[in-house]
Amino acid sequence: MNSMLRAKAGVAAVVASSSALFLFETCRGKLLAKEAKDVNDVIDVGSVSKTQLLPSTDKLNLKKAVQLSSALIERKREELNAPGIVLGVSWKGHDVWVQGFGFSDLELGVKCNESTVMRIASLSKCITMLLVAKLVEERKINFDDSIYKYLKDEFPEKKWNGEKVDITIRQLASHLAGIRHYSNGSPKQGANVADTEFKEFYIKDHFDTVFDALKIFKDDDLIAKPGTKLNYTTHGYTVLSAVIQKILPNEEKFETYLIKNICRKDLGMNSTYLDEFEPIIYNRSKYYRKLQNGKLVNAPYVDNSLKWAGGGLLSSVPDLLKFANVLLYSYKPHSSGIPGYLRKSTVEALWTPSDHSKIGIRGELSPWTKYGLGFGLIKNAVPKYASCVAPPFQEMIFHSGGAMGATSHLLIVPEHELAVVVICNLGNCPGLGDMVLNVAKNFADNISKVNHDDTIVTI
Repeated sequence: MNSMLRAKAGVAAVVASSSALFLFETCRGKLLAKEAKDVNDVIDVGSVSKTQLLPSTDKLNLKKAVQLSSALIERKREELNAPGIVLGVSWKGHDVWVQGFGFSDLELGVKCNESTVMRIASLSKCITMLLVAKLVEERKINFDDSIYKYLKDEFPEKKWNGEKVDITIRQLASHLAGIRHYSNGSPKQGANVADTEFKEFYIKDHFDTVFDALKIFKDDDLIAKPGTKLNYTTHGYTVLSAVIQKILPNEEKFETYLIKNICRKDLGMNSTYLDEFEPIIYNRSKYYRKLQNGKLVNAPYVDNSLKWAGGGLLSSVPDLLKFANVLLYSYKPHSSGIPGYLRKSTVEALWTPSDHSKIGIRGELSPWTKYGLGFGLIKNAVPKYASCVAPPFQEMIFHSGGAMGATSHLLIVPEHELAVVVICNLGNCPGLGDMVLNVAKNFADNISKVNHDDTIVTI
């Protein structure tokens, strides 16, 4: 590799520090490392001292992976007519690529970038489950506790076929509690019905507490006997937040504790917020929806206080990559030797498929997909027949989210220490999850060993 490399695509990856820190700079049409005015500016790697180099032969050949992935994202954005997309990739605990495509605000011409904040929808469930897992480790709660150990009048006892039934925290987390999802009295239900079909998706009322939010559905009948069938439900996570609320000090609201103590204090996710209308949140995106004729319009106002735990958070791609790595390096050892935020056994509990947890998703991966506690899972995947269809990785941890005017996906591939996150400011984006999977494949296929003397890779 030449000692001078030309920057072409606007992403610079600078390898630095003898303490094995990667300092990857991502950019928006310019090289942040040099504040280059032209993407064809040359970075002189001779200026990087030998003491700054990572003393490992592991380097990233990012050029091909980023080029392939950028083209893929631009095609998908055009196909969806999506205003803006932000995607990021983390490898071995370090953000190697974060880039915005398109606009976070069409009217003002504000472009998406690595700081853009959007609704993350059901990825909120994953963050809620990290809080639950921490409470389990602190012995303040147990996955198999009855919810009625904590809730009394707030959520009445339920019956199935005339007999009282119990509901556990594990069943809430794995969507096996028999609690319904959004509704409008329509007979349309099921995994293949878009949330936008339901009036509850458009609620504009504000709920001061998680107990107030229960009033929407707490008196409704169960739709299945607890523990027998997966029925995906955001309302179930509202019940879960009410259980957690009972454990917290009286003066601390669930949603405040989740952001303040878990996201901020413990994880350092400083660009993660409650989806509230009034606060000034820097870099917050606008949200859009598409009419039947394909025209983009502003998404209607909604109040997500109904579902803080299950779909009420905002975040950025770097924050979500950090979250993914917190889980990944609780699940497997970090090269630094620093212990994980959670015990490995705890993450294994989250990432173990539940009984009756087959996920009804479309696509070729459907035969392998199951649900754990707050996470979608593919584990020990092998093809049914030789040389036939199979997942690209043996183990994948994932979740998707759909909110009013927003779509999100999170993917963790433990075997490659790889995480990919995408957020988009358009609702109902079919194929975005497949795009994330293909980006992961691009990076897994193009991560390579290079000579120790190679110092910097820019593209």
